[in-house]
Amino acid sequence: DVLAVPSYSVPRWDEQSPRVVVEAMLSGTIVVGSACGAIPEMLGDQGIVVPERDPDGLAQGIRAAMRASTTGRI
Repeated sequence: DVLAVPSYSVPRWDEQSPRVVVEAMLSGTIVVGSACGAIPEMLGDQGIVVPERDPDGLAQGIRAAMRASTTGRI
């Protein structure tokens, strides 16, 4: 189904390349990730990118992913 990766930047650190994103994508799981570090580039158009530190945006992204899991389209 869906993997949420709600990482956020802090002074002196951004998310690099979380391996869990690649593993989820390889298994066909839809990834909802925050716009932190390399996550948007990793997801490209194969996942859903939401703003950092935005619980409502994350919830919307998860709902969109759940809908996409039934239709097969993001």
